Amino acid sequence: MSAHLQARTNRRLVLLVAAAVVYSWIAAALRPFTQPEYVLVALPMIPVVVMTARPIRSDPLATEAGAAGGWYRAALLWSALALALASWELLALFSSPREDHPTLSYLADRIMSTHVGRAAVFLAWLFLGAALAVRPSRPVRR
Repeated sequence: MSAHLQARTNRRLVLLVAAAVVYSWIAAALRPFTQPEYVLVALPMIPVVVMTARPIRSDPLATEAGAAGGWYRAALLWSALALALASWELLALFSSPREDHPTLSYLADRIMSTHVGRAAVFLAWLFLGAALAVRPSRPVRR
């Protein structure tokens, strides 16, 4: 990639991140469960749906075994994460004293009780959606 193209790509990325930060800050300022907030939450879903709906170009160098192994590792990772979070929630729910064993919902409520916390969670939600929608490009093997 040429230096000019790399610089232009970096500028676009910086502008995109800055726009996401500003968008998150504005969305976090709205009152929860109102029509304007619903709209600002729904708008980023449109490009994610469009990006995930586009067809996948097949990679002739990828093998079925390699693709299956990737799915297996991803499923294992997500299962382990879900199990860890569910274990934490159940352990905290049935432990005493409650102040020493906060549940995930309690922690999330504490974080999102401030404008900065809500903006940070909204920004994380935007980046998670982008990460799920953008397919990584594989380097060309020769």
